[in-house]
Amino acid sequence: MDERTVTERRDRAMEAAHILNSPVFRAAMDAMDAQYVAAWRAAREQEEREHWWRMQNCVAVLRRELFRELQGADLRSGGKDGEIRAALEQAKA
Repeated sequence: MDERTVTERRDRAMEAAHILNSPVFRAAMDAMDAQYVAAWRAAREQEEREHWWRMQNCVAVLRRELFRELQGADLRSGGKDGEIRAALEQAKA
């Protein structure tokens, strides 16, 4: 892999870390998650429950994809990139 690709992949991982560790992003995702779970619990029809479950699942998928970007960079660096490692640990919290 050439140096430009390595740098681009690291930059993508750091951008994912910035998003994941943003207090605004965390608050928004937590609020959406809570709203969707509450709506799912209140739903009376199966179709409506499935709708809210899918919405809540989208929140989890978005978080997971961002986390995987960061985790992949950590794995590629062998855990030796301190900035990526720190961002990953912060994202886990």
